[in-house]
Amino acid sequence: MSDHLQIEQEIESCRTQLPGRTLPTFLTIGAMKCGTSTLHAHLASHPDVFAPQRKEVHFFNQNFLKGLSWYADQFSDAGDRMCFETTPAYLFEPDTQHRVKAALPDAKFIVILRDPVERCVSHYHHMLRTGREKESFDVALSLEMERTRDAYEGVKNRELVHSPQLNWFSYVRRGYYIDQLEAWVQVFPVDRFLVLDFLDLCENPQSVVDTVTNFLGVPGLLIDPVLRENAHPRGTLPSAQKRRLRELYARSDARLEQFLGRKLSWM
Repeated sequence: MSDHLQIEQEIESCRTQLPGRTLPTFLTIGAMKCGTSTLHAHLASHPDVFAPQRKEVHFFNQNFLKGLSWYADQFSDAGDRMCFETTPAYLFEPDTQHRVKAALPDAKFIVILRDPVERCVSHYHHMLRTGREKESFDVALSLEMERTRDAYEGVKNRELVHSPQLNWFSYVRRGYYIDQLEAWVQVFPVDRFLVLDFLDLCENPQSVVDTVTNFLGVPGLLIDPVLRENAHPRGTLPSAQKRRLRELYARSDARLEQFLGRKLSWM
């Protein structure tokens, strides 16, 4: 039996034990350090939408072995409201989309993307603030493959459910957005995805929220335009380091533009 079929059968068995239980209609799946906390706060304030108290439930990566009943418990107070959760790691971590497909086959997905160079720098400074990163930026990037290779393969091959090292130190790899999106659209129809630009969320948040509510089919929401969740001062890089990263992402960004049929703000 294939791993994917086994997961589907295990979740189907769980679903038969959850009559009438509420599960999410949509997920905000990423990307990390791209404004998901702010968008989550806006959507959680919608009277027709419910989000659990814990923003990042991490069911489909860290907490999958707790079972679908545990996941449904996170939404037990939803009533008739549309449910969602936001876990930015879902977009990036391999094989997550198959677990989501088995549990939430009709779900929609919101993705926010940011200039991958800025995202990389923001991620690095986030790890500095948490104390998990001790190295300089250049050294941290040079160590990325060594730190994360085994973890990435372990999660991909289902030898691990989750790896903190992969979550903490995947500075560059998370910016190859097209690889991640293509993995998801192999499992779900492309029209289930709404891809947003981080800069649009920063500069015109009301317009972005209007786009999201239209995508979800819920009434519009008047938001607080100055709300910023989990925002920190942006780190800076010398121009030579920026050019090097820009070159690393050039091919990926070109494929992303072709996939989306439009340029994003950094292109």
